[in-house]
Amino acid sequence: MIYLSIPPACYTETSWFQREREKLFREHWILIAMTQQFPEENSFVTREVGGVPVLVQKMEGRLRAFKNACPHRACPIQTEPFGNRKLICPYHGWNFGKEGQLRGIPLAEGYNFSEADKTCMDLQTYPLEIVGKFVFVNLSGNPKPITTQFSEDILLLLRETSSCLSTEFSYTIFTGKYNWKLNFENVIEEQGQHIPFVHQNTLSSILKKEGENVSPNHFFCENGPLAAIRQRYDSGLFASISTGDDKSTDIQRVSFFQRAKMPWRKQWFSSMMNSRDRGWCFTIHIFPNVNLFSSSGECCVLQQYVPLAPDSTEYHSWTFSAPLKDGIRPMPHLLWGFHHAEKRILNEDIAIFEQVQKVLASRPESAGYLGKNERSLATFGRYYLQCLNKEENHE
Repeated sequence: MIYLSIPPACYTETSWFQREREKLFREHWILIAMTQQFPEENSFVTREVGGVPVLVQKMEGRLRAFKNACPHRACPIQTEPFGNRKLICPYHGWNFGKEGQLRGIPLAEGYNFSEADKTCMDLQTYPLEIVGKFVFVNLSGNPKPITTQFSEDILLLLRETSSCLSTEFSYTIFTGKYNWKLNFENVIEEQGQHIPFVHQNTLSSILKKEGENVSPNHFFCENGPLAAIRQRYDSGLFASISTGDDKSTDIQRVSFFQRAKMPWRKQWFSSMMNSRDRGWCFTIHIFPNVNLFSSSGECCVLQQYVPLAPDSTEYHSWTFSAPLKDGIRPMPHLLWGFHHAEKRILNEDIAIFEQVQKVLASRPESAGYLGKNERSLATFGRYYLQCLNKEENHE
């Protein structure tokens, strides 16, 4: 069976980019933050989702999502990427309550607004869902339940993985001159086919060869919380994971889980952590633009590929360790070390992505052909085109 990849124009043309913003990023549940980023009252995070400025803020112990734009003169309510500040516009001092309702206007007599006028001056709100420690927002006016987008398996994995993450984290942003889809397609390869070639001196050298025996610990064993989840394929560097009866829809199939053997050696920090799943690495692919990678349960990296333009991507990265044992102080230097290792691997990927982007910009007739072991890429492409309401022969 031969599958066609999505058309080259999807990676290079502004018209496709704008349609992605509307049909993918404004109509699906999008990861926007982790709960660790909201430690105190009035902690906030600002992001851009599908070209829309979004603000998530903790108010009276609860996270709420708003459009980050004052209804007065369109100034952002919060102008920094994150911080702690009340919900007050920095331009003219309009302030808002926990539900986004307009509470006060300095020098109100000068505006001469009636009470009826003020009822349409609240902040625009967005639905927000928390899965474990993962915070999602949806910009659609009538969003589907998050359980429609993600299968029960994925939601379970996110909740269980949340318990394996430290409270402390490191967060940074990288950029590259390539289309965001190249990043997501790269990580959802079901057998990690590019790893032996692109990552010969990094990731490939530490992954286990087929047939080597490593015993999983209690996190994935038969009496563990994920006992209902099994490997879908037996061959390849990575094995996909699913439940026995896969009744997932296309939208649920583009988010899935993979696992591979990885040798574990005790490190200087190992005895300080309550880590699980040693001897394995796993990834959770979260449609449309998120990947979570864990190495032996000691290091976890959350990646998000944010489109800035058809040929420009902002790569957001959170790193976590396993929860530290009682009495162990936070180790920011360790988290930054994890980031340094991630950047080495990312640099290898970006070098390829940017070369592929140049070829795609030359307008080839096809972006390529996919084999039977690349069904995840074909499924992604098929659902991508469905979302954008484009018909394309994909088989």
